[in-house]
Amino acid sequence: MDLKRFVVDHALAYGRERVEPVARTKPQWIAVVGAGPAGLTAAHDLAKEGYGVTVYEALPVAGGMMRVGIPAHRLPKGVLQQDIDDILALGVVLKTNTPIKDPTALLNEGYDAVCMATGISSRNHSLGLEGEDAEGVISAASFLRKINLGEPTTIGDRVAVVGGGITALDA
Repeated sequence: MDLKRFVVDHALAYGRERVEPVARTKPQWIAVVGAGPAGLTAAHDLAKEGYGVTVYEALPVAGGMMRVGIPAHRLPKGVLQQDIDDILALGVVLKTNTPIKDPTALLNEGYDAVCMATGISSRNHSLGLEGEDAEGVISAASFLRKINLGEPTTIGDRVAVVGGGITALDA
């Protein structure tokens, strides 16, 4: 991540090539479910190959855990947004706030294929500990998600963090 951040920071500071839309050379239209790293990469690669691509994201923003699980001091939101903007500039269509419950419905709507890339942010982050569902207890991933989405979050006077991994430190 540090090398990519350096390269992107340098490109943002000293200019970068403008991304141009890619001509559709294939008649197929692909739906990508999930706008995290896997979904955005799939959308990028499919668009570069000439497919029409629409990305569906349940959250109000694209980026997945890069957007909602990593604080801005580790991954500046502008850097991430530039990458997303570059992908959209290829002609990719992004539909946020659009959860997909039944991917086969997308095929019935006329898509030729569906790429499922729902990623880690859609998973339960339970540790299986007694009391973790008690009032006032929240997982670090859920806490970071709320903070990064600007949702109201109440923090008590005393806080205990269980774990010592990077997510716990970020929270």
